[in-house]
Amino acid sequence: MEQSFQTLRLDRVGRAFGTLNALRDLSLEVNRGEFVALLGPSGCGKSTALNCIAGLLPTTAGSIWLDDRRIDTLSPEDRGFGMVFQNYALFPHMNVRDNVGFGLKMRGRPKDEIARRVDAALATVRLESQAMKLPGQMSGGQQQRVAIARAIAIEPPLVLMDEPLSNLDAKLRLEMRHEIRRIHQGLGSITIYVTHDQDEALSLADRIVVLRDGMIRQVGAPEELYQRPAHLDVADFMGFRNRLGGRLVSREGDRAMVDIGGATIGGVIRDEIAGDKVVAAIRADDLSAVGEGQGVPATVEAIEYRGRHFFGQARGPGRPARLSGGGALVSASEPLAHADVGTPLRLRLAARGLDAVTLLVLPAMALVIGLFVYPFLYGFWLSFHPKDGSTLGNYLTFFSDPFLYETIGKTLWIALPVTIFNILISIPIAFRVRLMKRQRLLTTILVLPITLGTVLVAEGLLNYMGPQGWFNRVLMTLGVISSPVKLIHNYWGVVLSLVITGFPFAFLLTLSYVTGIDPALEQAAATLGARAWQRFRYVFLPLLLPGLAITFCLVFVQAFSVFPSAVLLGAPAGPTRVISIAAYEAAFEKYDYSLASAIAIIMGLVQLVIVVMVLATRGLFYRGPAAGAKG
Repeated sequence: MEQSFQTLRLDRVGRAFGTLNALRDLSLEVNRGEFVALLGPSGCGKSTALNCIAGLLPTTAGSIWLDDRRIDTLSPEDRGFGMVFQNYALFPHMNVRDNVGFGLKMRGRPKDEIARRVDAALATVRLESQAMKLPGQMSGGQQQRVAIARAIAIEPPLVLMDEPLSNLDAKLRLEMRHEIRRIHQGLGSITIYVTHDQDEALSLADRIVVLRDGMIRQVGAPEELYQRPAHLDVADFMGFRNRLGGRLVSREGDRAMVDIGGATIGGVIRDEIAGDKVVAAIRADDLSAVGEGQGVPATVEAIEYRGRHFFGQARGPGRPARLSGGGALVSASEPLAHADVGTPLRLRLAARGLDAVTLLVLPAMALVIGLFVYPFLYGFWLSFHPKDGSTLGNYLTFFSDPFLYETIGKTLWIALPVTIFNILISIPIAFRVRLMKRQRLLTTILVLPITLGTVLVAEGLLNYMGPQGWFNRVLMTLGVISSPVKLIHNYWGVVLSLVITGFPFAFLLTLSYVTGIDPALEQAAATLGARAWQRFRYVFLPLLLPGLAITFCLVFVQAFSVFPSAVLLGAPAGPTRVISIAAYEAAFEKYDYSLASAIAIIMGLVQLVIVVMVLATRGLFYRGPAAGAKG
């Protein structure tokens, strides 16, 4: 994007969501060096306008220009604008230096240039000493400054800020206002700042654009809007929050005298007056409490203490009025502490961590012990008590007989490829499904094989993929093949069955991890120049890898335990003689339960080794929150 522009122009920009018009005929010109605040209540369209400028939302009407170049047809990565998100959208797996240099890296800048410009950006926001920290190790104010540094490091023609101070405490907001203004003055570019806080807009902006219902209500300098609001809703946002109905008494030029509840007040006319009924808009700090019989009669209903002032709400002849002033409050004395005259047993147990919720866990623990722990311990004990021979006789028998120990390799040769394939195909499908409107319907269809069961899937494959099945018949009819292709009673039959039954688990887990990543991270990467593949490689994949490792473990354990498919669709005496078949034969053909227990223990140990290896590599990747805000 060209840096030496002079004007950003929005020409009758509109954005509709179905029948809802979030923006309507938005026209605005912003000159280079200006700081413009978009101000308005929630839902007025200010963030929508900012996202349309950034390219994160397409416009449905109008156009956006930089000088004489139209940019609303460009993607976010081609616009080259810097954006600071409300939740900062920092990449949680990257340290501060990598976050700030991300946009430069996506633009293919040389490493020495990236280092120099990152150093300059960090110096601008005064975070040189925090360069190697992760976002989750920093305070909210520091994260906000990192987000600003990342946005300005690419030297953008525009800096867009979407309520960046809303997550900070009051003291930090005041400090960051000065920082943002200082940084803007140093850049000399356009800054467009979205906020619903009039104090922020008044203190930061050169011009304020007040929005309501997707339309511009007034544009002007802060002093102009504060002193001379053009509409009643603008006045409300500028602090004229008391609206008192009255009767027009007299009018001279742009001034009028109004009778409100028997009291006469004067003011400046800001709208057309038809008849003698008017509404007076008054700031809270222009009101004060006076004695009875003076001013407008009102009843004080509530008083708030706000440091140097009290803020009161009083009900007058019309709607409630708000007023401020000084005074003193008398606080009530603290209640006397009650003596402990005997604590019930349940409360004493709860104090020691034995509450009702904890006690509900005990039946579940007993069930787990009865169904899982005891059988495992019994089988483990039984494996060391063979019919004949030493304590390790069963294990020696297994590892001395090729017909037995080769089942480990055969099972791995089936389980590992199936697991990897299911995960690889679940990733792109999960990314596509997350963007679909009918996500639930498609997800239900994709996980339908879970409800079928392994045996029913095997029966279906026998009927449809067998020598006389429809698949072979269609291929032969089309002349693709001259004789049936053998797809069952071999290795591929078992693999196909495990893919069908294992994919739903891999897909559901992957979809949960994909949808758990903050969408703002992808948007931030796009505004920094990252293409779709780069966003996946540098943002999504590092955040997904820990979850994919867990998915791999669960899907692998399921595939490694294959039995019905290996018997019904494979060659159980040959390439698909898996370890579970060996255990079955020992138990139910040879009636050697001790050897069968030993084979089951070996089977579990092999799975454990694979799982430990995968989880050990998982520890090499980022394992923090998959969001861009506070850690």
